[in-house]
Amino acid sequence: MSEYFAIGVVPLLIILLISAGVSFGIPAFSYQYVNWKLEKKGKEPLGNEGIAQWRIICFVVFAAVAYLMVALIPTKELWLGIIFLGFALFGIIVDSRIRIIGNEMLLAMLPFGLIYRALTASTVGDAFLGSLLAMLMVGAFLYIAHLITWLHKKVRGVGMGDVKLSLLIALTLGVSGSLNFLLGLALGMLFYLSVRIIRNPKFLITIFHVNNTFPMCGPIMIGFLFALIFSDLQHIVFV
Repeated sequence: MSEYFAIGVVPLLIILLISAGVSFGIPAFSYQYVNWKLEKKGKEPLGNEGIAQWRIICFVVFAAVAYLMVALIPTKELWLGIIFLGFALFGIIVDSRIRIIGNEMLLAMLPFGLIYRALTASTVGDAFLGSLLAMLMVGAFLYIAHLITWLHKKVRGVGMGDVKLSLLIALTLGVSGSLNFLLGLALGMLFYLSVRIIRNPKFLITIFHVNNTFPMCGPIMIGFLFALIFSDLQHIVFV
């Protein structure tokens, strides 16, 4: 099994060098975006509080995930995976600070999503049909989650930013990849909630309180990256 994860010394050094650059660039740009959004709403900018921790997190996460991508993603799709990883880190930082998934990020991701779909689908027809079915499937999943929350607490269970990002991911991945995305999303949610409970056990008591919101960009992006990395492990063939 270990041979699947061996990438060589040179690629590893390249990953570490890129990770170092990413760890300074993405947090800085994310904070600029956050402050720009706040200023547009007439709010005080947040400054650079916590940016040092995000730089460490970005270095570790980018290096680890990029390593898996180099080892497991086909070469023609690898550069897109790295770009999506950068978007994931940017989105997670922004969402953690001001609880939004910006339309600007979604629009920037869209061309790369279309390119990825074109590269991975067998024909144009398969690409269109697969993306359409995937968006319907993921949309239905999100609507059920919203409906359960609404019936239970009379509040919206899924934010529009979460919906738009998930539908964009479905368009990118097609049906087969979206199944992996939903699996990865569930694992991401479990990971996030476990960390929150370990850090603050009282969170378990208030986990279903209507005011207890949390950033969903992280679990969604974990699901996306999971689907990208493990796309070739799908044993059942879908459109």
